[in-house]
Amino acid sequence: MKELGISIKIWEGLAETGEGRDGKERIAKRYGEFVAFCPLCELYNRDRKHYCNGCPYFEEFGHCDTGGRPYDKWTSSKEGDRKQHARDFLAQLLYLEHKLEKDDITNQKPERPAPKFKVGARVVVMCSPDVTGMDWQVGTEATIVSFTWRQNRWSYDIRHSQTDDIYAARENWLELAPEWEDVTMECKIELHKSKDGDGGYFYDILHKGHWLIDGGLGEPQVKDNKIDVECDGYKVETGGKSYSKFNYFRIMKRV
Repeated sequence: MKELGISIKIWEGLAETGEGRDGKERIAKRYGEFVAFCPLCELYNRDRKHYCNGCPYFEEFGHCDTGGRPYDKWTSSKEGDRKQHARDFLAQLLYLEHKLEKDDITNQKPERPAPKFKVGARVVVMCSPDVTGMDWQVGTEATIVSFTWRQNRWSYDIRHSQTDDIYAARENWLELAPEWEDVTMECKIELHKSKDGDGGYFYDILHKGHWLIDGGLGEPQVKDNKIDVECDGYKVETGGKSYSKFNYFRIMKRV
Protein backbone atom coordinates (compact mmCIF):
# COMPACT_ATOMS: atom_id res chain seq x y z
CA MET A 1 0.00 0.00 0.00
CA LYS A 2 1.72 3.19 -1.24
CA GLU A 3 0.30 5.59 1.38
CA LEU A 4 1.26 3.32 4.25
CA GLY A 5 4.77 2.94 2.82
CA ILE A 6 5.26 6.73 2.70
CA SER A 7 3.90 7.06 6.23
CA ILE A 8 6.48 4.54 7.40
CA LYS A 9 9.28 6.56 5.77
CA ILE A 10 8.07 9.74 7.50
CA TRP A 11 8.00 8.08 10.90
CA GLU A 12 11.34 6.35 10.37
CA GLY A 13 12.76 9.84 10.05
CA LEU A 14 10.97 11.09 13.17
CA ALA A 15 12.04 8.02 15.15
CA GLU A 16 15.63 8.84 14.24
CA THR A 17 15.59 12.61 14.84
CA GLY A 18 13.00 12.92 17.63
CA GLU A 19 11.56 16.01 15.95
CA GLY A 20 8.06 17.35 16.49
CA ARG A 21 5.43 18.77 14.14
CA ASP A 22 7.90 20.95 12.21
CA GLY A 23 10.04 17.92 11.52
CA LYS A 24 7.03 15.93 10.40
CA GLU A 25 6.10 18.68 7.95
CA ARG A 26 9.65 18.89 6.62
CA ILE A 27 9.99 15.15 6.09
CA ALA A 28 6.48 14.70 4.65
CA LYS A 29 7.07 17.38 2.01
CA ARG A 30 9.83 15.24 0.53
CA TYR A 31 7.08 12.93 -0.73
CA GLY A 32 4.24 15.34 -1.50
CA GLU A 33 1.51 17.54 -0.01
CA PHE A 34 -0.76 15.72 2.46
CA VAL A 35 -3.57 16.63 4.85
CA ALA A 36 -2.00 16.89 8.33
CA PHE A 37 1.26 15.87 6.60
CA CYS A 38 -0.02 12.29 6.58
CA PRO A 39 -0.56 10.24 3.38
CA LEU A 40 -3.21 8.12 5.10
CA CYS A 41 -5.17 11.24 6.17
CA GLU A 42 -4.86 12.54 2.61
CA LEU A 43 -6.44 9.34 1.27
CA TYR A 44 -9.07 8.59 3.89
CA ASN A 45 -9.91 11.86 5.65
CA ARG A 46 -9.25 14.67 3.20
CA ASP A 47 -12.65 16.35 3.74
CA ARG A 48 -12.52 15.78 7.51
CA LYS A 49 -16.09 14.45 7.45
CA HIS A 50 -15.80 10.66 7.41
CA TYR A 51 -13.70 10.14 10.53
CA CYS A 52 -10.90 8.15 8.85
CA ASN A 53 -13.32 5.56 7.47
CA GLY A 54 -11.23 2.87 5.73
CA CYS A 55 -7.84 3.95 7.11
CA PRO A 56 -5.92 0.77 8.01
CA TYR A 57 -4.59 2.37 11.21
CA PHE A 58 -8.08 3.43 12.30
CA GLU A 59 -9.55 0.03 11.41
CA GLU A 60 -6.90 -1.77 13.49
CA PHE A 61 -6.20 0.53 16.44
CA GLY A 62 -8.89 3.24 16.45
CA HIS A 63 -8.31 6.96 16.08
CA CYS A 64 -4.63 7.93 16.36
CA ASP A 65 -5.49 11.07 18.38
CA THR A 66 -7.11 9.08 21.20
CA GLY A 67 -5.44 9.85 24.52
CA GLY A 68 -2.66 7.49 25.58
CA ARG A 69 -1.84 6.18 22.11
CA PRO A 70 1.66 6.66 20.63
CA TYR A 71 0.71 9.45 18.24
CA ASP A 72 -1.12 11.40 20.95
CA LYS A 73 1.88 10.99 23.27
CA TRP A 74 4.22 12.15 20.50
CA THR A 75 2.20 15.32 19.84
CA SER A 76 2.10 16.27 23.52
CA SER A 77 5.55 15.13 24.66
CA LYS A 78 8.72 17.12 25.21
CA GLU A 79 11.73 16.83 22.93
CA GLY A 80 13.51 14.20 25.00
CA ASP A 81 10.56 11.79 24.90
CA ARG A 82 9.54 12.18 21.26
CA LYS A 83 11.93 9.57 19.87
CA GLN A 84 10.42 6.74 21.89
CA HIS A 85 6.82 7.72 21.09
CA ALA A 86 7.73 8.03 17.39
CA ARG A 87 9.28 4.56 17.52
CA ASP A 88 6.13 3.17 19.14
CA PHE A 89 3.96 4.70 16.42
CA LEU A 90 6.35 3.43 13.74
CA ALA A 91 6.07 -0.07 15.24
CA GLN A 92 2.29 0.07 14.76
CA LEU A 93 2.70 1.12 11.11
CA LEU A 94 5.20 -1.68 10.47
CA TYR A 95 2.79 -4.16 12.04
CA LEU A 96 0.08 -2.96 9.66
CA GLU A 97 2.44 -3.29 6.68
CA HIS A 98 3.29 -6.86 7.68
CA LYS A 99 -0.36 -7.73 8.19
CA LEU A 100 -1.43 -6.34 4.81
CA GLU A 101 1.45 -8.08 3.02
CA LYS A 102 0.54 -11.36 4.70
CA ASP A 103 -3.06 -10.99 3.57
CA ASP A 104 -1.88 -10.35 0.01
CA ILE A 105 0.47 -13.33 0.00
CA THR A 106 -2.03 -15.82 1.36
CA ASN A 107 -4.79 -14.29 -0.78
CA GLN A 108 -7.29 -15.20 1.88
CA LYS A 109 -10.26 -13.11 0.91
CA PRO A 110 -13.27 -14.09 2.99
CA GLU A 111 -16.60 -14.39 1.26
CA ARG A 112 -18.41 -11.10 1.54
CA PRO A 113 -21.36 -11.55 3.93
CA ALA A 114 -24.59 -9.66 3.60
CA PRO A 115 -24.59 -6.40 5.59
CA LYS A 116 -26.16 -6.79 9.01
CA PHE A 117 -27.90 -3.40 8.87
CA LYS A 118 -29.81 -1.62 6.11
CA VAL A 119 -29.90 2.10 5.35
CA GLY A 120 -32.43 3.71 7.67
CA ALA A 121 -32.09 1.04 10.37
CA ARG A 122 -32.04 2.28 13.96
CA VAL A 123 -29.01 1.02 15.87
CA VAL A 124 -27.43 1.36 19.30
CA VAL A 125 -23.68 2.02 19.80
CA MET A 126 -22.43 -0.85 21.97
CA CYS A 127 -18.70 -0.09 22.30
CA SER A 128 -16.85 2.24 24.62
CA PRO A 129 -15.55 5.56 23.27
CA ASP A 130 -11.90 4.73 24.09
CA VAL A 131 -12.11 1.76 21.70
CA THR A 132 -13.90 3.53 18.86
CA GLY A 133 -12.41 6.98 19.21
CA MET A 134 -15.96 8.37 19.10
CA ASP A 135 -17.25 10.77 21.73
CA TRP A 136 -20.54 8.87 21.96
CA GLN A 137 -21.72 7.06 25.05
CA VAL A 138 -22.54 3.36 25.03
CA GLY A 139 -26.28 3.06 24.36
CA THR A 140 -26.44 6.09 22.06
CA GLU A 141 -29.02 5.57 19.33
CA ALA A 142 -28.21 6.33 15.70
CA THR A 143 -29.48 5.72 12.16
CA ILE A 144 -27.61 3.97 9.36
CA VAL A 145 -26.90 6.51 6.60
CA SER A 146 -24.76 4.35 4.29
CA PHE A 147 -22.45 1.34 4.33
CA THR A 148 -19.35 0.29 2.41
CA TRP A 149 -17.26 -2.88 2.13
CA ARG A 150 -13.69 -1.97 3.20
CA GLN A 151 -10.77 -3.93 4.61
CA ASN A 152 -12.79 -7.16 4.42
CA ARG A 153 -15.56 -5.84 6.63
CA TRP A 154 -18.68 -3.68 6.44
CA SER A 155 -18.22 -0.10 7.59
CA TYR A 156 -21.22 2.10 8.32
CA ASP A 157 -21.84 5.84 8.42
CA ILE A 158 -24.21 6.45 11.33
CA ARG A 159 -26.13 9.62 12.28
CA HIS A 160 -26.54 10.56 15.94
CA SER A 161 -30.25 10.55 16.87
CA GLN A 162 -30.05 13.93 18.64
CA THR A 163 -27.15 15.93 17.19
CA ASP A 164 -27.26 14.67 13.55
CA ASP A 165 -23.46 14.22 13.65
CA ILE A 166 -22.25 11.49 11.30
CA TYR A 167 -19.41 9.10 12.14
CA ALA A 168 -18.04 5.85 10.79
CA ALA A 169 -18.50 2.62 12.75
CA ARG A 170 -17.67 -1.06 12.35
CA GLU A 171 -20.48 -3.58 12.18
CA ASN A 172 -19.50 -5.25 15.45
CA TRP A 173 -19.76 -1.90 17.26
CA LEU A 174 -23.52 -1.76 16.63
CA GLU A 175 -26.71 -3.58 17.52
CA LEU A 176 -30.25 -3.06 16.29
CA ALA A 177 -32.24 -0.72 18.48
CA PRO A 178 -35.12 -2.43 20.31
CA GLU A 179 -38.47 -2.45 18.54
CA TRP A 180 -40.28 -1.63 21.77
CA GLU A 181 -39.36 0.75 24.59
CA ASP A 182 -40.55 0.60 28.20
CA VAL A 183 -42.62 3.73 28.94
CA THR A 184 -44.13 2.56 32.23
CA MET A 185 -42.52 5.34 34.27
CA GLU A 186 -43.79 7.94 31.80
CA CYS A 187 -47.41 6.84 32.20
CA LYS A 188 -50.01 8.53 34.39
CA ILE A 189 -52.70 6.75 36.38
CA GLU A 190 -56.03 8.53 36.93
CA LEU A 191 -58.31 7.21 39.65
CA HIS A 192 -62.08 7.67 39.22
CA LYS A 193 -64.95 6.97 41.58
CA SER A 194 -67.53 4.56 40.23
CA LYS A 195 -70.79 6.13 39.09
CA ASP A 196 -72.73 3.04 40.17
CA GLY A 197 -72.89 4.29 43.73
CA ASP A 198 -71.24 1.15 45.06
CA GLY A 199 -68.33 3.09 46.56
CA GLY A 200 -65.88 1.48 44.16
CA TYR A 201 -63.15 3.05 42.05
CA PHE A 202 -61.59 2.39 38.67
CA TYR A 203 -58.50 3.75 36.95
CA ASP A 204 -57.38 4.92 33.54
CA ILE A 205 -53.78 4.79 32.29
CA LEU A 206 -52.45 7.48 29.93
CA HIS A 207 -49.12 8.04 28.24
CA LYS A 208 -48.37 11.68 27.43
CA GLY A 209 -52.09 12.36 27.08
CA HIS A 210 -52.72 9.23 24.99
CA TRP A 211 -55.42 7.09 26.57
CA LEU A 212 -54.29 3.45 26.92
CA ILE A 213 -56.40 1.52 29.41
CA ASP A 214 -59.93 2.20 30.63
CA GLY A 215 -60.25 0.49 33.98
CA GLY A 216 -64.02 0.80 33.77
CA LEU A 217 -64.16 -1.75 30.95
CA GLY A 218 -62.75 -4.54 33.08
CA GLU A 219 -59.49 -6.47 32.81
CA PRO A 220 -58.19 -7.80 29.48
CA GLN A 221 -58.22 -11.54 28.92
CA VAL A 222 -55.30 -13.52 30.32
CA LYS A 223 -53.64 -16.32 28.36
CA ASP A 224 -50.61 -18.40 29.35
CA ASN A 225 -50.16 -16.30 32.50
CA LYS A 226 -49.40 -13.22 30.43
CA ILE A 227 -51.26 -10.20 29.13
CA ASP A 228 -49.82 -9.06 25.81
CA VAL A 229 -52.39 -6.83 24.15
CA GLU A 230 -51.34 -4.46 21.36
CA CYS A 231 -53.42 -1.33 20.78
CA ASP A 232 -52.46 1.80 18.83
CA GLY A 233 -48.74 1.04 19.04
CA TYR A 234 -48.79 0.10 22.75
CA LYS A 235 -48.89 -3.18 24.61
CA VAL A 236 -49.04 -4.33 28.23
CA GLU A 237 -46.75 -7.11 29.41
CA THR A 238 -47.11 -8.82 32.76
CA GLY A 239 -45.55 -11.81 34.44
CA GLY A 240 -45.17 -13.75 37.67
CA LYS A 241 -48.84 -14.68 37.99
CA SER A 242 -49.99 -16.16 41.29
CA TYR A 243 -53.53 -16.38 42.65
CA SER A 244 -54.86 -14.35 39.70
CA LYS A 245 -52.44 -11.51 40.49
CA PHE A 246 -49.33 -10.33 38.69
CA ASN A 247 -45.99 -9.63 40.33
CA TYR A 248 -45.05 -7.05 37.69
CA PHE A 249 -46.29 -5.30 34.61
CA ARG A 250 -44.83 -2.85 32.12
CA ILE A 251 -46.28 -0.71 29.36
CA MET A 252 -44.38 -0.88 26.08
CA LYS A 253 -44.51 1.55 23.16
CA ARG A 254 -43.51 0.67 19.60
CA VAL A 255 -40.51 2.78 18.64
